[in-house]
Amino acid sequence: MWISLLFAGIALERLGLTSDYLTSVVPSEVGGLKKQNTEFQDNQRKVMDENQRLKGLIGREQACQDALNICQGEKKKLEDQAKSS
Repeated sequence: MWISLLFAGIALERLGLTSDYLTSVVPSEVGGLKKQNTEFQDNQRKVMDENQRLKGLIGREQACQDALNICQGEKKKLEDQAKSS
């Protein structure tokens, strides 16, 4: 009877159906998976944040490139006007 009770307790713990009190006594598969899931979610959040940051940098780089092209065009117009004057 004690052995079956022990096995039933281990089975419940491994399925994650017990309270957090017993989690430190018997290693739980569900607890390990929850920990991995949390770690993966944190990593995913970091990657998404970095992706957003890079998109912002690319947008600003494109805006700077456009402004540079406009300035170079205006400079060329002014140089052409100065030559023709």
